Amino acid sequence: MPRYEFLREKCKKVFELIMTIAERERAKPTTRYRTSSQSLVGYALALLVGWGGAVSAGGPGERDRCALLTHAEIEGAIGPHKGGSTELGNEWGLQSCRWTATAAQKVEGSPAGWFDAIEVAVFDAARTPWARQQAKGMPVGGFVKGALYDGSYGELWFACAGDRFCVVKARTASGAKREQIANRLARLVEGRLR
Repeated sequence: MPRYEFLREKCKKVFELIMTIAERERAKPTTRYRTSSQSLVGYALALLVGWGGAVSAGGPGERDRCALLTHAEIEGAIGPHKGGSTELGNEWGLQSCRWTATAAQKVEGSPAGWFDAIEVAVFDAARTPWARQQAKGMPVGGFVKGALYDGSYGELWFACAGDRFCVVKARTASGAKREQIANRLARLVEGRLR
């Protein structure tokens, strides 16, 4: 189901609602709100008039999640791929960046038309408590204290960027190197967010 981010113009608080497209079209807010895409236009304009710094889907001051890994690092994990994208269709919506392979995998047992993907989420301060509750798996030794790897989904959850929480998901048809890929990329992300 689509997620919609709104900015309450009066107090400048961002909030998220999950609703169907039909529900969104019927919604008649009693106060004025802007969707996240309108907020991004506002952030871009503010940048042009002197805010400075990088702007991403998270708003001013947020790091561009797609810049956390290089083209070569993603290619080493899933081969030729599309550029990273931060969009509502990602598993963690605008909190993440997803890179998808451009060639379908032909691994025995994988569904026809399977495309490997890597997704990196850096949860903003408001969503970090929720993300910590979602983390599950086995402890990862020799990495950030409390890091967990969930082999069922190829997700490595870990504390990052001070008080934030991150996850790297290796969605690969072959499970042979899935944990190794997630571990290698998570270490790169964590190091870049210090």
